[in-house]
Amino acid sequence: MKEDKKYYLKLMLTLFTAAALAILFRFLLSNLDNICTALSTVTGILMPFIIGGVIAYILTPLCNFFENRLNKILYKIKNGEKIAVSLSIILALLIAVSVVFAVLILVIPALVESIQSILLQIPSSASAFKNWAVKWAGDNEVLKNYINDMTKAISTNLPKWLSSTVLPYFQTAIGGVSAGVFGFIQCIL
Repeated sequence: MKEDKKYYLKLMLTLFTAAALAILFRFLLSNLDNICTALSTVTGILMPFIIGGVIAYILTPLCNFFENRLNKILYKIKNGEKIAVSLSIILALLIAVSVVFAVLILVIPALVESIQSILLQIPSSASAFKNWAVKWAGDNEVLKNYINDMTKAISTNLPKWLSSTVLPYFQTAIGGVSAGVFGFIQCIL
């Protein structure tokens, strides 16, 4: 008799849990837009702290390395440990900014060059795609007209968009990064 009660109790708890989870799942699905908006807002608020934590986590070994070396040099000076900590942070930040700057200086020009080569290849690629698609379409005139219109739009609008929007954006990014790095260095010095 007691085993039957335990069995039914377990069955009832299992069914109740399943029903509660089903109701919760339905609630989450019906309010998915609101939940996504709330998560996006919370993420936007917390993002500076997350980025700061990641930067601190990455730069900690470098700071520790410089701090250990500087402590050996500055141990005789009054407040030598505080000076070593400050200098190690400054050195780690300078190295990090220099690495980011160097990577951007190396990557962005290569990216601009790639985009320019894509600009040069768009007409021939669009023509090759058009020939293949027209051959594939066969006797379907509506599909052929659609393919012709689409390839004409791509071959005219994509180069304009890349040259008028994307390339100036990268040039502005290079200028902004350079100005930011030099401003940071001036602040430190």
